[in-house]
Amino acid sequence: MFVVQARLQLDGTQDAGNYEVVFDDSAGGTGGQAGGFTLTGYTEVDFNPYSFDNDLNGTLSYYGLPPLAGAWLVTIHVLDANSNSCGSAGPTTVNFLAPGEGSCAPPVCNLGMITSATPQTLCAGAVGDITLDAVPEADGGFAIGWDNTAGGGTGALGNPFNLTGINATDFPYSVDEDLGGLLSANSYPPFAGMWDAKVYALDYLGVPCDSTNVITFNFAPASDPACCSCEPPTNISVDLGTDPNRVNILWDPPAAPACTPIEYQVRYRRVLTTAWNNLATTNTQRVVQVLVQNKVYDYRLRSKCDDGNGGFIWSAMTPIVKFRTVPCDEPTGMMSTQLTNNKVRVEWSEYTYGDKYQIWYRLAGSSDAWGSLVTFQEGMVARVISNLTPGAQYEWKVRSFCEVSYGPWTDLQYFTNMTIREGQFDFGVQQVFPNPAKDRLNVQFTLAEKSDVNFVVTDLLGREVMNVTSPYFEGANNEVFDIQGFDSGNYMMRITNGDNVSVKKFMKL
Repeated sequence: MFVVQARLQLDGTQDAGNYEVVFDDSAGGTGGQAGGFTLTGYTEVDFNPYSFDNDLNGTLSYYGLPPLAGAWLVTIHVLDANSNSCGSAGPTTVNFLAPGEGSCAPPVCNLGMITSATPQTLCAGAVGDITLDAVPEADGGFAIGWDNTAGGGTGALGNPFNLTGINATDFPYSVDEDLGGLLSANSYPPFAGMWDAKVYALDYLGVPCDSTNVITFNFAPASDPACCSCEPPTNISVDLGTDPNRVNILWDPPAAPACTPIEYQVRYRRVLTTAWNNLATTNTQRVVQVLVQNKVYDYRLRSKCDDGNGGFIWSAMTPIVKFRTVPCDEPTGMMSTQLTNNKVRVEWSEYTYGDKYQIWYRLAGSSDAWGSLVTFQEGMVARVISNLTPGAQYEWKVRSFCEVSYGPWTDLQYFTNMTIREGQFDFGVQQVFPNPAKDRLNVQFTLAEKSDVNFVVTDLLGREVMNVTSPYFEGANNEVFDIQGFDSGNYMMRITNGDNVSVKKFMKL
């Protein structure tokens, strides 16, 4: 707005109710209201003197009228108590000139360029700048235009806007997320995201007459890689569980203002070894497997963070911590069962984490080398020991194999091999037929009195495939068994009645 002002001053006071000022455009003036207009509501103190500019001190722009230009006739009327004119002063001619017109100074509108870095990333509390390469000049001052169209920034007014009332002495202009408290003072949220900014020079009418280049500000959140550091995890612990070959390592993310990791790396190794094993996860826990039971391990962790440029950076490693795996436990519930005069079936209860088992056996009390057997598949908890000496006592023991190593041995167990042979019986088992059998197997036997008989069928590896106990009457009996579900091969049937045992061999087609 052009700031040169005109003045009207009365040479004395009047006993009047009020004053009015009449503006007449008949001398060729433009702007304001065509045909002239009158301003009312003045008192004598307003004429000591009455100063005004081409916008009549903001009155015209307030009503959406253009500023005055050219020659205008101005008359002051004195009003009586009834608001009737009872005297006047003027008219006086006031010529409203534009800058550079007539005796007025030429217009000034010089900005130059912004030399500040772009883009500028501003974290919470950081201050950026808008610096010009020369001292700016403009009749109407300056404005800074803020535009979120390209970058999608949020906050402030939520859309492009111009910040006016900027003076030349305000440059370099400091920029923060709240514009120095201006946004919050007017109940607007702070800047967030990408905003473009440029400076405008304004003429005396407040119209832009020059502008600078555009620079970009990134008002970044605390999680932005530029506003945080990549830090290692915290509160690291190990859940050993009960499995001797695995543990679960747990941790917490690094606390703010650290960056939020995009991944974690877990490193572990057995103590006294040099090579590290590496595991990655996006969670805050990781199961480590294929460990050796009852051994000490080193482990440590680090965070992986986004570097903001399409790559990543690593945090420092946590200090080395140690854990010991739980031991591979020994089996329980050992027992033995006589099959023939030179075969015994040994068995035990399954250990949850045992993958297989090893059995050692030899003559009791001897220093002979141990005979050794292993189970062939997971869940197999029995083996048949063959080629035994009839009537001899044996000692045996078992240990579990847990994924990569064996656990401790059980205490020694004992059995005495009975002197029996296939077909021998102490009660009347006449025959098992047909043999070979396909679907049905008949067993004929005679009892001296009513009693229970137990039938146990095992394969040649000693695995039990049938175990049935039923009561039978005195005299001849015939029992039929459905063997359709048996695999083809040879089987042993052990028939027990009290202390009497008979063993029969048959083939399933």
